[in-house]
Amino acid sequence: MISQSHSAEPCLEDNAVQRQRKLGAVYTPSKLADWVARLFIEMGSLPENSLICDPACGDGELLHSVMLHQPSVVALGLDVDPSATLQAAERLGTAAKIYTRDALKNPFKVCIPTWATGLNSASLDGVIANPPWGAELTASREELHSIGYKLARGQFDSWDLFIEASLRNLAPYGIAAFIIPDSLFLPEHSRTREILHTSTTIRFVARLGEGFFPRVFRGTTVVLFENINPSPDHEIETLRFNKQDRRSIFSGDAEFDEIRREKSIRIPQSRFQKDHYGRWDVDSKTSEDHSIQNFSAARSSWTDWLVSGRGVELSKSGRVLICPSCSFTRPATKQKHLSCGNCGFSAPAHEFHAEQIISEVPNADGTFPLLVGEDVKRYFAAPSRYIKTGMPGINYKSLEVYSRRRLLIRKTGVGIKASIVDEPCMTNQVVFHYYPNPNANPPEFFLSYCLGVLCSRTLLAYHLRTTGDNEWRSHPYVTQKVISGLPIPMPEEGSRSWGQAKAIAASVDRMTKGSMPATEADIEIESLVSALFGFNETSYSWVEHVLEQAEALEPIRTLRLGEGLRVAPRWVA
Repeated sequence: MISQSHSAEPCLEDNAVQRQRKLGAVYTPSKLADWVARLFIEMGSLPENSLICDPACGDGELLHSVMLHQPSVVALGLDVDPSATLQAAERLGTAAKIYTRDALKNPFKVCIPTWATGLNSASLDGVIANPPWGAELTASREELHSIGYKLARGQFDSWDLFIEASLRNLAPYGIAAFIIPDSLFLPEHSRTREILHTSTTIRFVARLGEGFFPRVFRGTTVVLFENINPSPDHEIETLRFNKQDRRSIFSGDAEFDEIRREKSIRIPQSRFQKDHYGRWDVDSKTSEDHSIQNFSAARSSWTDWLVSGRGVELSKSGRVLICPSCSFTRPATKQKHLSCGNCGFSAPAHEFHAEQIISEVPNADGTFPLLVGEDVKRYFAAPSRYIKTGMPGINYKSLEVYSRRRLLIRKTGVGIKASIVDEPCMTNQVVFHYYPNPNANPPEFFLSYCLGVLCSRTLLAYHLRTTGDNEWRSHPYVTQKVISGLPIPMPEEGSRSWGQAKAIAASVDRMTKGSMPATEADIEIESLVSALFGFNETSYSWVEHVLEQAEALEPIRTLRLGEGLRVAPRWVA
């Protein structure tokens, strides 16, 4: 069950998908439900009369699929929506026990609910669910924490809590299958991943991408795990769909199992446990471990040498609303009723004065050049807009920072877009900036060196492999935590790497100042960076292979070299 949104690809649409309920819920399409149910039965080795539960059963599609393939199970369905449970009960009949109940909150006790209450069992043999994605929870963060949810801290989603609650309800060796968004792989869900890869045996992870639910701007992930600690040598089966795989599924030209047989790989669960940032790299084969280790060895705290931040808290449209009582300004919002954060004036939104303070020309006194996300290209950036300054309530940040030489990294988009600006200009909220930390006293060439590494094909290959950000998806972005985790080696003065870093910086400066042809400089920088990460002419083929596997997106296409041009990793003399 997921919150309603939008989709840019063809979808699996059938009667089950089209049923929508309260809170904008969309239920699991039957084709996906059938496949997940069969995986659940296969990997759980469920015995006769196994007690299974869907704690967010909706119309009962997942339970129906399990019961179709293994009629002997005892099925339990819970859902907070009475209209959904009524439909599930009518559909599944007396073979299933369906209750209208909040699976995350016990109305009588301050504890995580026992889902099998009333069925003479304290635990379950299996849990299968497509829990709500981004649902509005009825309990506060504080209440959830007091109930016992360890994941109700920082940024979390409703599906995180369903996973945590399932572990409280599963018997030892019990199996769970979850259909969840691929935001599972983002930094804000690292605690959920940590719980799974340290305390469960993960059997299967599939990143299916977008399009499996109509009007949903999020990728779909399927995860199956057993409620038992993993053995040191346990291997996980992983699967990654690309656009062609999805088209084949949607058109009926291929089945899930066909693509699984052709493309799934096995990777050690210990890879997840050993990753410094708790990332789940499900794409790299074991044979690629040596290439990935080149980067792990180079990991450093490079951002400690820099001061970071982001620009004006305003979108590139520049639309604002001005309080009619005190002229306090705020970014435009879709809220229908507003209260002024300065004077407390409260009224319908249409009573606030609307204005656009960003334009493509300097149309008033007090404007300042503005650089937005799309202005940050690989190595180069220039402001395309102007912003009106002096609007009370708009968080412009420090004007002094905007006059510094800064490394800029675009937050939104696939891959890494970075550049350096020398001229005074503001940036907006989707551009991160970095400038030398005076307390750390980095070398003068450090910004240019970092830019060369960030814009390299070598680092992009690592980023694509370890984050899985290798195809089109809606609203792609990187966070400052992801950026700080990129392995830029910290050169030690007098060392070989120090000379290499200076050479990288010098080539970057020649490119950005136009004193060296761009393609020639690009190949020179790439040769130096790849050698710094331990690649030679033979092993560099891994970088080329990773980029070839990525979809032909604009950030990847622009990195293709012309006919006869090739990168030859080398160290400076």
